[in-house]
Amino acid sequence: MSGIGFACQPLPQAARPVSLARTRRWLAPFPRLAIVVVIAMALLGVALAQGPWTEYQVKAAFLLNFAKFVDWPPEAFGGPDAPLSVCVFGRNPFGEDLDAIAAGKTVQNRRVRVTLVSGALAARNCHIVFLPAQEARRAEEFLHAIAGLHILTVGETGDFLSFGGAINFVMDRGQVRFEINAQAAERAGLKISSKLLALARVVRVGGG
Repeated sequence: MSGIGFACQPLPQAARPVSLARTRRWLAPFPRLAIVVVIAMALLGVALAQGPWTEYQVKAAFLLNFAKFVDWPPEAFGGPDAPLSVCVFGRNPFGEDLDAIAAGKTVQNRRVRVTLVSGALAARNCHIVFLPAQEARRAEEFLHAIAGLHILTVGETGDFLSFGGAINFVMDRGQVRFEINAQAAERAGLKISSKLLALARVVRVGGG
């Protein structure tokens, strides 16, 4: 599966602006790839189309857009007006970027709330939890503690899917890509859209 990737600016290197128009010019000789990438960039929304992007700005936008392609069961929310909670476990690598990208956003007719959590108990009301690489040592224990809850877990370390995580970011030649453990999402009672599965670099449907 070819998957998608988004060029980003690894910190702290100098900024390298990447705009939608510029990407279209680069991809002109490759029309099929261009369609995939432009659609994927559109998923990221207007904010990132202005560039330049850092790695964690791209990942923050992905987190918001993952929510558009995942169905949670009704009992995952406290009511029809309850927000969709996007949480960061432990140390926050986004700085203010995740808050800025989520500000004023709604997903599936729910306002988005960004929360920092320090443990599994605090994460019980989250709908998405991002586990940064800095918390890799605690990832397996955390995932075990929240097993069975309706939480989409997103990580960025090599063992994340093997530990039972649902989506994992990977860096590939300066691009942010992602892989999906569909079975882990199913165990959490979540349904991931076929559109998102089609964009993943790797989709695991068994084990892990």
